[in-house]
Amino acid sequence: MIGEVTNHVWQSTILRFELTLVKKIALAISAVAAITAPIAMGVSGATRTQAQSQPAPKFETAAVKRCSAFRGGVTAWAPATQFHSECTTIERLIQQAYGLFANGHWNPGSFLTVIGGPDWTTSALYQIAAKAEHPQTRATMNGPMLQALLEDKFKLSVHRETREMPAYVLMVAEGGPKFQPFQGTCTPRDFDKPPSPTDCAVLRGYGSGFDVKAGTMADLCTGLSVLLERHVTDETGIAGRFNIHLDLSGNGPRSLPALSDPTVPPPAPVSYAAAKSALKKAGLNLSEANRPGEFLVIDHIERPSGT
Repeated sequence: MIGEVTNHVWQSTILRFELTLVKKIALAISAVAAITAPIAMGVSGATRTQAQSQPAPKFETAAVKRCSAFRGGVTAWAPATQFHSECTTIERLIQQAYGLFANGHWNPGSFLTVIGGPDWTTSALYQIAAKAEHPQTRATMNGPMLQALLEDKFKLSVHRETREMPAYVLMVAEGGPKFQPFQGTCTPRDFDKPPSPTDCAVLRGYGSGFDVKAGTMADLCTGLSVLLERHVTDETGIAGRFNIHLDLSGNGPRSLPALSDPTVPPPAPVSYAAAKSALKKAGLNLSEANRPGEFLVIDHIERPSGT
């Protein structure tokens, strides 16, 4: 499971939430990602995604084009009326719009698994250029306004379901956590400004390592959900912000894009064994379990005409 962030927040890789969206997200961001694990079938309360109490603003113009290769990278900070998504999958855009920024705000921990769509939603690549009539927050453009665009251009219809599903659970290991509390102050990420060194919850990849600066356990679980392509539940009971380093050597070089930038190519997945070992060194334990989780089910989607 949010997009992380293109482009929007994906411009200048807007969160450089440098988390390696493991392929189908990816997804998630992340996405987010076409799930490879079996899904337990106990459905509890399937509900249609509800429109906002007031109609969300829509883009005045929007152009959707097919493209052939993932593209990412830092771009100039775009005006507050422009949305630009480089070459990426529709699945990632769905995870971004209905999960990470669903309510017009950044939602840590809102990594959603998307199921039910045709194969092309995880393979065909599209780029989008849209313009709003009036300035909007980037979270609004990457959430409610992107939802409206997908529903218009792709005839997308979705609903949410809560099911018992395979998940990973993060808990405190014997001996307790070995990471350092964050000292000082940080500023919650403002997606309407370029990324800043003083931002909270900065996640970065360096070769075979993965670092979290000024992050909460919820932030860590969001990143792990993207890396592992499966929802990670925080059951540590740990509050506060920390600086955490995970040694992911053995998984190959890490290239960690922002959750808010679905344009980055999907990297090689991080294995459960490698993540479990790295977390163990940090004083945390990762285990497999079934937990209730929310899915986003595609009821209907069409390729835009001409693509």
